[in-house]
Amino acid sequence: MTFLQIQYFIEVCRTGSTLKASQALNVSQSTISSAIKTLEEELGAALFDRTSKGMTPNAAGRLFRPAFDPDPVPAEKYRRR
Repeated sequence: MTFLQIQYFIEVCRTGSTLKASQALNVSQSTISSAIKTLEEELGAALFDRTSKGMTPNAAGRLFRPAFDPDPVPAEKYRRR
């Protein structure tokens, strides 16, 4: 497990897709997908439910996320208006 895999996992959780995560992190979509797949293989469990509309953390992903992202609320919520 690497820092980048965790960073990519968290960004996909936040954005709901590998495309949006790749745009936010300025890396290719295939880099994100490959890192997530490798992370899931290392953990022995899928972390996302994948649909044509995007990706959402499944039960394993929801258990894994708080260990690395203790405040999963988007930063926009805290911005002043």
